[in-house]
Amino acid sequence: MSETTTSPSDVLAKDPEAWLHSVFREHDENSVVMIVFFRSSSDPYDQEYFKLLKECKPSNSYVVAVSAEAEPSEPKEGVDLVLSDPTHALANYYKEDELLPGITFTDPKDGFPNGMVQPAFIVYAHHGTECAHWEQSDVSEATEFGAANRPEPKALWEAVMHRKHALDNGNAAIPVHGSKLEKVLPPGSFS
Repeated sequence: MSETTTSPSDVLAKDPEAWLHSVFREHDENSVVMIVFFRSSSDPYDQEYFKLLKECKPSNSYVVAVSAEAEPSEPKEGVDLVLSDPTHALANYYKEDELLPGITFTDPKDGFPNGMVQPAFIVYAHHGTECAHWEQSDVSEATEFGAANRPEPKALWEAVMHRKHALDNGNAAIPVHGSKLEKVLPPGSFS
């Protein structure tokens, strides 16, 4: 008799909230968990952003990259787990619960029968306390249709760790919105 193994992507599609809680249970309260929505494995902006995240990624962080691709290839830099979410179950969960209310989706097209989720992230500490979030709300030609102008990773990690430190000391911490941080990857970076 063979055992059936359920992939994290399958669990995510069925119950995004349960999947998220399972991620928190897998990491201790000293960990920082970042969920990053990315456009595609072939997008040079996504690949460069993962590289920049890795350059200053805290050792206690766990980065999950989520794409609408049916089978995203592993980003080369700074990611601990890559998941496929072609039905947008997790992105819809975040949008409906207003954790990422500005998350946007493109229309269905080549390779993305349900459309593509534009870049976004949410970062947690202490088993689920939000420290930062950001969603690409400008999906115009000015941002190369959502690819460019993302929060600078070093400033992001510093803001996250500052909030985590406050939580470690029993203080309240208001999450930072990535729109308040300096931007990297200007339009035309890969022209």
